[in-house]
Amino acid sequence: MPQFLLALVTLFVGLWIINRFASGLDRAFERGDMEATLRKFIRNLISIGLEVLLLISVASMVGIATTSLIAVQAGDIQLCGEFGVLGPVSFQGPF
Repeated sequence: MPQFLLALVTLFVGLWIINRFASGLDRAFERGDMEATLRKFIRNLISIGLEVLLLISVASMVGIATTSLIAVQAGDIQLCGEFGVLGPVSFQGPF
């Protein structure tokens, strides 16, 4: 039971820190005159990435085996990277 309470506290404090960091990042991008759409995209990308890492850490604290979750995430990231690189290249016309 104490590990569960510690995991909940870690979750809430971690989410609070992530939200504060994302807000500060948004303000910094706004001062740098970054386009609003790009600013929102980068903020959400970083925020969601940090939240996924936090959830995996909290799940590990509770006792859930997270090795398979990390492997799936790594595979997804690699697959997205391959599609991002191969997409524009595969649709090129003849040289």
